[in-house]
Amino acid sequence: MGGVRPLSKVVNIPTAPFIADTFREGIERTGATNIPVGFNVDRCIAAYQYQGADALHGTVSFWSYFLDEVERKGIDPKSLGLRTIIGGAEGGANLVRSRIEEGFGCTAIEGMGMGEMSCVIWGECVEERGHGMHYIAQGNVHVELIDPITLESKTIREGAEGELVYSALHSQAMPLLRYRSRDNVRILTTDKCTCGRTGFRIEVIGRTDDMLTILGVNVYPLAIRDVVSAMKPEVSGAIEIQLEKPGPVVEPPLKLKVEVGENPGDREALKKKLETTIREKLIFRANVELVDELPKYQYKTQLIKKLYE
Repeated sequence: MGGVRPLSKVVNIPTAPFIADTFREGIERTGATNIPVGFNVDRCIAAYQYQGADALHGTVSFWSYFLDEVERKGIDPKSLGLRTIIGGAEGGANLVRSRIEEGFGCTAIEGMGMGEMSCVIWGECVEERGHGMHYIAQGNVHVELIDPITLESKTIREGAEGELVYSALHSQAMPLLRYRSRDNVRILTTDKCTCGRTGFRIEVIGRTDDMLTILGVNVYPLAIRDVVSAMKPEVSGAIEIQLEKPGPVVEPPLKLKVEVGENPGDREALKKKLETTIREKLIFRANVELVDELPKYQYKTQLIKKLYE
């Protein structure tokens, strides 16, 4: 679905330790070449410059980290010949996709699975990337949608929201049945796609175990990042939620660090704008602290920092 073909050479960076080998097997079964490098930028660059690699599998955070490091080294990203990127393990692909595709001159595809069940259950197609991930594990993993609070089953139809529940149909060693994923999603469409696939498509809202409750309002970190990212280039889109006590219940205002962008303008006005917009769109009060730089992550971006540990 992402564009890997028999002649492709894929730099395979683990989205989880046990996932890398599963992807290796999938890459090799297509006839493509698997190049394992780990989280090492120099080895990644060498694979493209000297081994003819043209594809990448890694976390969404690594996409941006790799592009930043290539540019920092004074290398033209397009000179690497990277044509296809496949990744997941976290949300946010749509927030960085345009920069990644323009920077490398490639196609970036998001996927999602669950280590206990199958490394890929959902995946975008090239034709309509950015418009949801197809259900592609028919016959291997059965999918249900439930209300995460009442646990009642919900009908899979356009616009429905809920938590994904999986049942393994082929597993022999550990056949989990009706296993909660903690991934809350929205059904975007159940119509047949232009790519020909018939699996319904979803977008991720957030994870139940990351969810915060502020004065009775359920808040997902991904939703906060989406609202902040809409203010680029005043901000970079990077955020860090500061928790002083264990959640999920948080007393307002929520403390939030936001990394400024290329054109922040008046910082006091920007702070007020961010706090007002968050209040209007997400219905809770935030105390925004603007910072010049937040930590960069190779693996998965940490949106919550626990100050009480």
